Amino acid sequence: MPHAAVNIGSASVGGRLYCFGGSNAGNPYAGTIFNYTQIYQPDLPPTISAGGLVSASAFGQFTSVAPGSWIEIYGSGLSNTTRGWTLADFTGLTAPTSLDGVSVSIGGRPVFIDYVNPGQINALLPSDTPLGVQQLIVTNGAKTSAAYPVTVNATQAGLLAPPSFKADDWQDVYSHAL
Repeated sequence: MPHAAVNIGSASVGGRLYCFGGSNAGNPYAGTIFNYTQIYQPDLPPTISAGGLVSASAFGQFTSVAPGSWIEIYGSGLSNTTRGWTLADFTGLTAPTSLDGVSVSIGGRPVFIDYVNPGQINALLPSDTPLGVQQLIVTNGAKTSAAYPVTVNATQAGLLAPPSFKADDWQDVYSHAL
């Protein structure tokens, strides 16, 4: 924390400690009384949540993936910014493998990064992603996550079924019509 304080109110939210008020003396009526909030954020590495890696949710949100498929990674400390890729991030026709210092690898190979925010990364697996159980690692600046195991299948079938496809409380309109 920037200033030592006593007699404070506090709350922990999203890995940060928020300290409200207090003073710099043991007696709340002596010394300087703080009328602001201090924030302490430990320097934690990116963390992938349990069950926090899935194939694109609009296509079924499976826990296994396939080369050439979109994935979503959920956790904390994944990025310090929020943004998607832009044309300026591409090198010719090659998509970026890093956005704002955030990169992902699977089986030791870089992944194309489409979108980052502190709690989510959207990425595209390259077509040469190795099959079998692979280790996925997120890097945010100089901090690296623990390896997260993910099964990579040769194919991973999925049906595009975003919430906008819902009709009369049925997500899959085809089976409803049968």
